[in-house]
Amino acid sequence: MSLGLGTKSLVQVMGHEWKLHRKLISRAFGWQNLASMAPAMGSIAHEFASHLLATQASSKFDVFPMLKLATLDIIGATAFGASFGAIQHTTNHPVVEAFTFLLDDMNRRAIDEPLHPSSMFYWLPTAANRMHRQQTAILRRTIDDLVASRLHNPPANDDSQGKKTHHDLLQYMVDAAAAAAHNEDASGGVTPQSFADNLLTFLFAGYDTTSIALAYTLHLLAAHPQVQDKVVAEIEAVLGADTAPTCDTVSRLTFCAAVVTESVRLFPPVLVTMRSLEADLHVGGHHVPKGTNVMLPIYWIHRYEENWGADATAFRPERHLDEIHGKDKAFRMMAFSAGPRNCVGMRFAMMEAVIVLAVVLRRCRFSLPTDAPPVRPVVAGLVQKPEHGIWLHVQPRESAPAL
Repeated sequence: MSLGLGTKSLVQVMGHEWKLHRKLISRAFGWQNLASMAPAMGSIAHEFASHLLATQASSKFDVFPMLKLATLDIIGATAFGASFGAIQHTTNHPVVEAFTFLLDDMNRRAIDEPLHPSSMFYWLPTAANRMHRQQTAILRRTIDDLVASRLHNPPANDDSQGKKTHHDLLQYMVDAAAAAAHNEDASGGVTPQSFADNLLTFLFAGYDTTSIALAYTLHLLAAHPQVQDKVVAEIEAVLGADTAPTCDTVSRLTFCAAVVTESVRLFPPVLVTMRSLEADLHVGGHHVPKGTNVMLPIYWIHRYEENWGADATAFRPERHLDEIHGKDKAFRMMAFSAGPRNCVGMRFAMMEAVIVLAVVLRRCRFSLPTDAPPVRPVVAGLVQKPEHGIWLHVQPRESAPAL
């Protein structure tokens, strides 16, 4: 699938170039930088909760497309320092329009018309391919211009302590590259194109996966009201009178984080991943030669009884607080992959999910409609999605349950 991601993103480069990019992006996702992004996440989560209560409190609704808008606004603010206005439809930001078209187009080609020649060959002179090229060019040009503007016009400092006016991933990538060049002379290969390619990868990777994770989490909490009450009680106990979660409070919302982890265990946004063997592998009496592409079935790994016990298919967040399940969990819990090429934005994604839940659940109580369709994941391009959506009722939460 062609998404205009370029050739210099972290998922595409190899060898020394990959190590350099991974190191710089890992620095950009450091805890201090993540902490500075928390206020934007909390503000957009409040906007999302207000929008839900104002527009959906009288009837059942599908929360999945609405969460997509919220996560898109969060990515706009935290990656580019841009206001997309997706929740309120207040702007027609070119990134939003091009991005949503390309995602819909990817799903159409992969699911609706997989064998149609124009779905496979982007050079064919069809209206869909012309629109694809046009929207890809708009997206690339907009992101390239944002990167060029930031590089050529560095932000002023907020104060004498040197705090930047921009608290977003783009600025942190620029700062990390500058620090590497100054301290290690290791910035070779880090170019404006690599900044843009990695930002686009973050946009595509973070938008779908986080909205999918949050949608299934709200479904599970609506289906298990006692767990929902326990989460809210923890949120109230930790946040107290504060309305804006911080990186510190997020670290203390351990049960809330366990709920998110259990949700992505049962419904991983990416159902499978692939690795290329760097050495021969002998497994189960079979020889798999070096260079073979091996597919890892994440959904099956997450529901396998030998990994998670007899209740592997049950929703039990407490399992992630148990010491016995905390040991050697890396390769039983593959929602963010594992090993050196695991998801570099894992901490960002978890912080985002916990902040959104902390804000929204304090204000909203969710329940399942009696006629809600079954929740079943289906493959949708590179990720999965709930086949019939995630249908919920929402009401204002008047008081929080006690622990």
